[in-house]
Formats: sequence, structure tokens, C-alpha cells
Amino acid sequence: MWLPFFDLPWEQPPAQARNSDVEKGSAGSSGALAGIFGWGDRGARPDDDMVRPSMSSAALVEPPRVVVGAPPELVPGEITVGVSADLVNVSGLRISGGPGRCLASCSIEQDRAYWEIHVIDVGSGPAARLVVGLCPRVPTGDALVRELGLTSHSYGVCVGESWQAPLKRGDVVGFAYDQAVFPVRVDVWHNGSQLDVPLTRGLKGEQWPALFVGDCTVDWALDEKHWRKACPPGFSPLMLGRGLIG
Repeated sequence: MWLPFFDLPWEQPPAQARNSDVEKGSAGSSGALAGIFGWGDRGARPDDDMVRPSMSSAALVEPPRVVVGAPPELVPGEITVGVSADLVNVSGLRISGGPGRCLASCSIEQDRAYWEIHVIDVGSGPAARLVVGLCPRVPTGDALVRELGLTSHSYGVCVGESWQAPLKRGDVVGFAYDQAVFPVRVDVWHNGSQLDVPLTRGLKGEQWPALFVGDCTVDWALDEKHWRKACPPGFSPLMLGRGLIG
């Protein structure tokens, strides 16, 4: 018996990232290019935080998730949130959505600086994460959707990894950066408990406070009046200087 034949449209399977340093949620073209040009496994090109062609994600941005019972947003001071990835929602000092990076609106000018991150909500899926850290310059293009610490031009500490206390609503993360010593020193606290952090090898020069968020909501407490934990002796909040964004 003869059966009709229909020329059905072919559906392309989802692309797989070819480079393990490409974070889930980043543009698939980044992983494909990494595989073609051989940028290394988890490594990064020397200029990977420089301007690179990037597909705009503006059309994919979802509105901020409403968190029932969330505390009022912090009132921004002189220093706020500056550059952020397309998928990151910023409202004053409240940051949500992702995955992607955001930076403070100024670099670290003083010898010792401290700030906090207050966790408002955390998603239940594997994409939920908070990485606190630094960038030596303002990233652009695909670098904004790559996790801190996975490029040669960034430093990051993932809070709430499986071997640590899980990240949850109400947590307070403290971050201290000391560039008065050599090598420079980074300390991170999770609810007052100091975490083991990666070596600061290669950190030098101008640094910008940075966060990477994925499926979570946080308040970036950059002003000391918002802090919930004691500031380490000799440290102070970020101070305005010459390294302003915009």
C-alpha cells in the first residue's frame, strides 16, 4: 500500500558547549569558538575579558521573581551596582536572575575594603549559585556571562558548594580584600564562618568588586550602614575614587 510522504522540517538538536569553562546559560557560540580555536580546557585567552562579538540577550530577560516576605530593598549610597550582564536584574542594590556577572560602580581604591552580600532567595535547581569575587577591569561581551574565576581575568569564590554549608535565604556573605600585603589577600565568610578560598595568584593592580548570580536574589551591602556582621579591624567600605564607571 502506498503511503504519502511529508517533508517534515528538521529540528536541530541543542548545541553542546565544547569548552568546559563555558557556564551553563552563556551563549553557545562561545563554547563553539573555544572548540574551534583551542582556547584550552577551563583556561581562558589572555584577552577573554576584552570586547568580543556577542549575541544580545535582551529579548530573553525575564522580570525579577517576586520573593514573598522579602525584606525592603537597601537604600543605595554613593556606590551602587554598575555594569551587569543582560540576564541579571538590578534594582538599586538588589540583584536577581542571571546567570551573569555584575560589578560595583567603582574600583577598590583603598588598601583594605570590605562588603557584604545578603541572600534574599535561592532557587532549588542546579543553576542556583552565588560567586563573589573581583575583576581587574570592566568585562564586556561574553565575559559578563562567564562565572568569576573561570577566566584568567577574574577571581571568584563559589559560596554554598556541596562541601560547604548550603546557600539559603537569610545568609550573610562577607568579603574582605587586602592589597596592603603581598601577595594580596582575600577572605570570605559565610554566616561568620571563614571559608577556604582559592589562592590569589596573579591578582594585582586595579580590582573591581564583582558578583556572579544564577537563579538567586541578593542584596549587595556596599555601605557599612547595611552590614549585619562586624567589619574586620583595619577594613572600611568602598570609597569613591578615579575608577568610576560611566
